[in-house]
Amino acid sequence: MARILIVDDDQKYCKMLSYLFSSRGYETRSVNSGEEAIAVMEGRAADVPGVVIVDVMMRGMSGYDTIVKLKDIVNMEHTGIIVISGLIGEVVRRRFEKLGVDEFIEKPFRPSELVQSIKGILEVKGRTAMPEYQSNLAGVAEL
Repeated sequence: MARILIVDDDQKYCKMLSYLFSSRGYETRSVNSGEEAIAVMEGRAADVPGVVIVDVMMRGMSGYDTIVKLKDIVNMEHTGIIVISGLIGEVVRRRFEKLGVDEFIEKPFRPSELVQSIKGILEVKGRTAMPEYQSNLAGVAEL
């Protein structure tokens, strides 16, 4: 099952995104700050989510600093990163692109747009976009 870590200081968005993805079979975890995201990921090198969704503007640690720190503590080579913000200017976009961000989505957004982005990123990063497909493959590894 693909896992998604949601990092946003707006609890409304965290709840909405958690429901959106858990209702489609994804395992979600929401945190309300960059600091919480770091605490969740420390020591979990083998349990990195398939996608991390990060808000740009948060109280405390910014989305940019959160991504930098996450990349310092875990290997995110096969983890997609989506940045969500109410305003993503060209300078901000270029700064995040240098970090290897896969997708930029502006608030407000259509849920279907985000779901499609997640599916595409999971496929590109070598993880299954469909949780039910992954669970069907579990028994194959034992053969």
